[in-house]
Amino acid sequence: MMKTVKAKLLSTVFGGLALVLCSAMFAINSVKEIAQQYDVLIEEELTAQLQVNFVLNTFKTQVQEWKNILIRGSNP
Repeated sequence: MMKTVKAKLLSTVFGGLALVLCSAMFAINSVKEIAQQYDVLIEEELTAQLQVNFVLNTFKTQVQEWKNILIRGSNP
């Protein structure tokens, strides 16, 4: 059976639209996955930064206490 030009044109247009729709869904899914991975990375970086800041503050306190002992000796 021979298709008409109109039927061929419509099937080509709808096929193209379906291809564009599938491509868009794939792109959106990829971007969503990348955004989730980025959120996890940012959360890990912030946690690590908080831990480093805690250790740094503790070390600064210890240095200050050692300095006080050296300056004052055994007197509080």
